[in-house]
Amino acid sequence: MLTRELLLTVLEYCAQTGTFTWLVSQGRVAAGSRAGTLNGSGHVHVQLDGRKYPLARIAWLIAFGELPRVNIRHRNGNRADNRLCNLELATRVNRNKPRNTRAAGAGSGIGREQPRRDGVRPADL
Repeated sequence: MLTRELLLTVLEYCAQTGTFTWLVSQGRVAAGSRAGTLNGSGHVHVQLDGRKYPLARIAWLIAFGELPRVNIRHRNGNRADNRLCNLELATRVNRNKPRNTRAAGAGSGIGREQPRRDGVRPADL
């Protein structure tokens, strides 16, 4: 089972930059080198004991002492950005929340038609 204590013997995590560094050599990877491989979906993962782990989950385990039971969401949408300030638990409320409010159509509302109190839009008249 993956534990915080085990991780701290093989990986070093910098919460400000989101980078991981190997503390021990692993096959062809030398101690002191940056840990992680980018996969096809944009997540960075490492392999420990023959199993791949997303670095976002490892960062959470190191920071809070337990693996989350739900997925982890990257606030800025960059799945390779594993800074602790960029990670949050993906609850039902925020799982589908737009990451960039401007791209999602939010803003000042200038230039948009607002419905009247009776629910009729000006275009419907």
